[in-house]
Amino acid sequence: MGALAWALLPAGGAAAERRAAPRQAVLPPTVATGAADHVQATSAVLHASVTPNGSRTTYRFEFGRTTAYGSATPRASAGSGTTPVEVDAKITGLRSGTTYHFRIDATNAAGTAQGLDGTFTTTRVEPRLRGRFAVRLRIKSAGGAYGHRKGKTVHRRYSFRPVCHGSRCPRVHLVRHGQRGRFRSTLKRVGPGVYRGVERFRRGRCDDGLRFHSRAPMKVAVTRTRGDRAKRIKGKLKVLVGGCAHGRERAGFIGRLRG
Repeated sequence: MGALAWALLPAGGAAAERRAAPRQAVLPPTVATGAADHVQATSAVLHASVTPNGSRTTYRFEFGRTTAYGSATPRASAGSGTTPVEVDAKITGLRSGTTYHFRIDATNAAGTAQGLDGTFTTTRVEPRLRGRFAVRLRIKSAGGAYGHRKGKTVHRRYSFRPVCHGSRCPRVHLVRHGQRGRFRSTLKRVGPGVYRGVERFRRGRCDDGLRFHSRAPMKVAVTRTRGDRAKRIKGKLKVLVGGCAHGRERAGFIGRLRG
C-alpha cells in the first residue's frame, strides 16, 4: 500500500503543475509597411510584412491621397504562424500624377496593428485631346464685328485630332464647325494638356461681296480626363477681323466630350 502511494504521488503532482501553468498570452500581429512598386498612372502594387504571432490573422492595405486614407483592399489571410509573412496587393483606379499614402492593417483575436505611413506618386499621363466637344463660348468684350455683344453665349462644335509620338502629343489639329463652314487650325503643345495656336479664316464675304478675314489666337487646356482621354476643356480666344469688316472680340469657353 505504501509503495503504491509512493508511485502515484509524482503523477498527481505533475498534473497539478500542468493545471497551474498559465496559458501563453495571444499577442496582436506585428506589422511593417513596405514599399510600393510597379507604379503606373492608375495602379500600383503595395508590399508589407505581417507576423501573426500564433493566432489566425487577416490583413488589408489602407490607402488614399491623405493620411486619412479612405480606401482599403479586401481582407486576406496571413495565416497563424510565428514568423513574418510577406504580403502584397495591387490597387487600381488611381489618379495619374498624384501622391498617395498607404499602410498595412492586420487583425487577430488579440487586436489590430497598423504600420507606419508610406507614400508613392503615380506616373503622369498626358491626356489625349481627341474627339468632338460641345463648346459654350461666352463673349467677354466687344464682339461687334460678328454682331455679338458682351455676355452673349455662343454654342459651337470643336473636333480635335492629336498628332502623337509615344506618350507625347506635340500638336493637335482642330476643326471648328461653324455657319460659314469648317475652320481648321493646328495647336501646339505648351505644357501637359495645354495647347496654343491661331485659327485663321480667309473666305468671309461682306454684304457687298467683298472679302474679310479673321485671325484668332487661342489657348485650350484639358481640365478633366476619362482614362487617358480629355473629357472637359477650357480656353480663351481673341478674334481680330480685317478686310471689308473690322473689329475684335475676346471670349472664354468651356467644352465637354460628346459621347
